[in-house]
Amino acid sequence: MKAKSSDDDPLRKCVVFLADAHGGHKLGLMNPRVVLHDIDYKGNLTPWTPRPTATQKYLDKAYSQDRESVIQLAGDDPIVVVHAGDLTQGNAFKNQLVSTRMADQISIAVANLRPWCELPNVMAVRLLEGTGVHVFGENSAAILVCDQLRALYPHIDIKTLSHAEFTVQPGNVRLDVAHHGPGAGSRKWLEGNILRYYLVDILLTHQADGTPPPHWVFRAHYHRWKHETVRVEGIRDTVADIVLLPSYCWLDEHARKVTRSVPLVTHGLCVLECTGDGQKLHAFKRTVDLRTKEVL
Repeated sequence: MKAKSSDDDPLRKCVVFLADAHGGHKLGLMNPRVVLHDIDYKGNLTPWTPRPTATQKYLDKAYSQDRESVIQLAGDDPIVVVHAGDLTQGNAFKNQLVSTRMADQISIAVANLRPWCELPNVMAVRLLEGTGVHVFGENSAAILVCDQLRALYPHIDIKTLSHAEFTVQPGNVRLDVAHHGPGAGSRKWLEGNILRYYLVDILLTHQADGTPPPHWVFRAHYHRWKHETVRVEGIRDTVADIVLLPSYCWLDEHARKVTRSVPLVTHGLCVLECTGDGQKLHAFKRTVDLRTKEVL
């Protein structure tokens, strides 16, 4: 239901946060309707659609379910979509690419975002810079994806940027968004510690500078979900939240190595619902056990 402009039911806006789709990887997100290009036997450019892997089918189903959850939550109210980095896989790691052509990764990333842009109440899309090896250096992937989406959807405000400080109306909600930041923690009993320390440092820096601190900090890169809240006392107490975003990508051999064989992986997104009365975070996600279970 569309929010009304009144004291009892103020206007609201839904800000969607997702990250790490790694389009172009066989274990990354890929819209099954994407159209790529190859050369036929006569040397002509010819369209083709790759057959999704089993993992891509799972990720696309999860992605579609999460998008539908956002549609149900937002109703007719405005939606802003923020992709917090690594739209593509890049070509630094050659294993398990859908194809070796850079243009194909851009096409996949565009196709992954088009379902959002086709919603009538999406008013803005923001694409954050990711990791250099995954975005062809110097934010190239996001720039190219942004240009294509602007041409397809000129009525939507679409931009790419490296590190964002957004103020969302209604409510003057301040957001600090970037791809790189702290991880969730190296041990179960340490989970969240480094996120809280990181956020406290941000809040103390703003106090020292005399500038308004963020209400919410969003980071990605680690393909993990974690949400922490901190309070910093002072002349005026400051309360803020930090969210580590999950991915829409499976673990390949490199990710399994750097995570030291983490047994669980979470895929999904979250939505910050902003009204004149405050904010509420909604998480749409699922966790999968990566281990193969056998009785011997």
